[in-house]
Amino acid sequence: MKILILNHGLHISGVSRALVNLANALCQNGHDVTVKIEINDFTLASELDPRVKCSLFLKEIRPFGKRIRGFLRYYPVWRRRLFSLSAEKQYKKVVREKYDVEIAFNRGAGVKIISGSDSKAKKLVWVHNDYLLCGNGFAGFENEKEAIQAYKKFDKIVCVSEQSRKAFEQLFGINGKTCVAYNLYDTDKIRTSAAEKAFDKKRFTVCAVGRLHSQKNYPMLLRVCKILKDRGVDLDCYIVGGGPEEQELLKMKESLGLDNVYFTLAQSNPYKYIAQSDLYVCTSVYEGLSSTTIESLILGKGCLVTDCTGMSEILTDESGDRYGVICPIDDEAFANELQYLYEHPEALQALEKKARQRAKRFEKDALYKKTEELF
Repeated sequence: MKILILNHGLHISGVSRALVNLANALCQNGHDVTVKIEINDFTLASELDPRVKCSLFLKEIRPFGKRIRGFLRYYPVWRRRLFSLSAEKQYKKVVREKYDVEIAFNRGAGVKIISGSDSKAKKLVWVHNDYLLCGNGFAGFENEKEAIQAYKKFDKIVCVSEQSRKAFEQLFGINGKTCVAYNLYDTDKIRTSAAEKAFDKKRFTVCAVGRLHSQKNYPMLLRVCKILKDRGVDLDCYIVGGGPEEQELLKMKESLGLDNVYFTLAQSNPYKYIAQSDLYVCTSVYEGLSSTTIESLILGKGCLVTDCTGMSEILTDESGDRYGVICPIDDEAFANELQYLYEHPEALQALEKKARQRAKRFEKDALYKKTEELF
């Protein structure tokens, strides 16, 4: 099949990495895959299978009636030009070939563009977050009504967790088109990449991975580190990721006197940090389905996470057995759970054993079969 995937970019993020894994899996299973992105960030493009075609779709727009040199200099003009057009005109500008499947891999521009498709292609859209909590489910549209009408034009609305599906249905009022399919994980590559050295380990270490954004709730993690430091708990904390809250978090770290907290900024290989750590932690206030928590399970790491969207699906099976620690979004409660695992190595070892068991649920081949059924 000939498959088109539209996305915002290929910057370092969970969504972009999920796109890379999906495109590669489709390509490796005999499909002809094209990826088109909105912004000029191809950071993860090097991880795409060489057979995947990848380009910047805004370059298809000609605001002055002809192509001009120095595209990036005129990027805002291109963007305004594209998004002032109707969905149907946007589609004709961006999608110049015939495809069997057209995918909008995230909210925003891709959704609007493919909603304007008049082709016979199967149309799929992905939902990667809890739109009730993240507050931008209607991104890319003038109003709620326009967004709802656009999503109704897709054949399937693919949500990455059951909780994100329920949130989408509640917000959009669309039933009957949604389904759940977990993102794909390149388990072999994750384990191979994890073998690299990340840092000189000196003591018990915890690691968090994700954008420096309010969603990830890193101020809570810093407060937890302060609580534990005051209690005499000797640990290091690595926070892997870049983002808009960088300066604010660095100032907070300084004011709390946390010389045991390290910000690495964005890393193309976060797995080596997870692998060298004793425990993976996540303090998010919302997710879709936490990719980094799943990747930590794949690496056999115990997980201590907040009770946010998707965590129960990742760490609890159908019989109710737990494969990680899910904690309320509360500083003291989180600090207490972390301290317990620090002081009880046998409990941490049991958690690691559970992680290895649960990781089998997210092996690439099993997940791919379910994903390919969508096509």
